[in-house]
Amino acid sequence: MTDRACGIGVDGGGSKTTVVCYAFDEAGTVLGRGQVGATNPNSVGDKTALERLVDGIETALREAGRCKDDVQAVTLGMSGVDRPADRVKVQKWMKELFPHLLRPGTKIEEYDEQSQIRVHNDGTIALCSGTNGDLNGVVVISGTGTISIAYRNGESKRSSGMGPALGDVGSGFDIGRRLLKAVTFANDGRGPKTIMTEKLLEHLKLEKVDDLIPWAYGDSKPSWDKTAALAPVVQKCAEAGDPVAKHILEKSAAGLANSIRAAAENMNYKEDEEFKIVYSGGLMSSGVLVPYLTPLLQAKWKRATIINPSVEPVYGAVYLNLRLRK
Repeated sequence: MTDRACGIGVDGGGSKTTVVCYAFDEAGTVLGRGQVGATNPNSVGDKTALERLVDGIETALREAGRCKDDVQAVTLGMSGVDRPADRVKVQKWMKELFPHLLRPGTKIEEYDEQSQIRVHNDGTIALCSGTNGDLNGVVVISGTGTISIAYRNGESKRSSGMGPALGDVGSGFDIGRRLLKAVTFANDGRGPKTIMTEKLLEHLKLEKVDDLIPWAYGDSKPSWDKTAALAPVVQKCAEAGDPVAKHILEKSAAGLANSIRAAAENMNYKEDEEFKIVYSGGLMSSGVLVPYLTPLLQAKWKRATIINPSVEPVYGAVYLNLRLRK
């Protein structure tokens, strides 16, 4: 292996995707970065997801002064990549991009467990960003979407992560949806008045609540992102003391705590057991839900260590690969 050898780590999220090119030293020193839009195939489609992944990888390599042939490992954590067929598809994309990593005797259209191209759900690398690559504990991601995954001894169990139409709560989309409902209910008398009405219209540069109709339905394809982007409005109003805003965050946090509980219990984590719960996603790093969620978790799992990582989730891909290479 030459001193130009490097790895690629990918955090493919529902809002943005971060790619790093890193060295195989003890720290996994980042040499170059690339950032592109969402690469969740379920929300942007396979074509866009692949194009953005390639763009992000090529940008990171360019910044690092490396080429594709220097890459000796690719570790991806991808939102929306949960089923075996999803992993096969993404690994195939990477085998085509880095043909020198295709092991002799293996098929490009089948998932190769021994490959240096490893495809995980974004929850896996999010966990590793808080555990330094250890695949034990529970991770909760709350950003545009949400998922909770419990890991133990090489096995995992998930809760949520199937999208808002199939029961996900505690995400940016969930909070934004509750905000829009509260404002429209307040406007026609079905719900209590809230300062969120004024703040939402100001945020969207709209004149009246009725202007939300073209905002909500004007796109040919509804976007989760724009609804999720409203979560900070709720946070600011809650901090200002608005009871309706506080109630929204309390309900979302309770739903998130229930998702974490289900994942942890499915993996047989006990209430008196020591284990790690790792926060990830924009609503965690920005603190939108943390003040409401943490007390709920501490009340249930008094010996659990709650970690809000100081590094981006993409570093979990780096840590995971470095641990596996030892």
